[in-house]
Amino acid sequence: MATFKVQDGTPIRWAEPTASPTPDQNLSLNGMLTVVGRQGVKQDLGATRAEIFGFRFRTDFATNPTAGDLVRLFIGFSEDNTNFAGDLAGTDSAFSDTDVLKHLSELRPLVADASTVSQQVVGKFRATSRYCAPVVFNATTVSFSAVDDDHEFVIWPIEGISA
Repeated sequence: MATFKVQDGTPIRWAEPTASPTPDQNLSLNGMLTVVGRQGVKQDLGATRAEIFGFRFRTDFATNPTAGDLVRLFIGFSEDNTNFAGDLAGTDSAFSDTDVLKHLSELRPLVADASTVSQQVVGKFRATSRYCAPVVFNATTVSFSAVDDDHEFVIWPIEGISA
């Protein structure tokens, strides 16, 4: 009987353009204000891709947020690299139309602790199309820090292999 194992594929990292190490795609979250969002540059996941991806979002806040406040995380998909769910542009740009969020795939949110220490959330999502772009919506009562290396959104394919 064959053994089936799962392995993580190559990660794709969105972060500040000047972050270290240099990100694969840009997502500028430095000093992001409250009750606003930001979308990252679109990414081609490949014509042949894993169905399931892991994700990790990490951020630091400028001041202590209220415990339990949320940073909401989404992925917008496109089959043709042009028409994204929620009319995303697929560029590193501001995102303020909260009515559009219902058209995106919502991921597990980061539930804030009352601390400025780095906070993160990890989860999984199903890649429903070839192209994707992340959206981060800061629903907390405080801004994100203004330090380049304090924020990142990383995804990776979770691939099945026979052993």
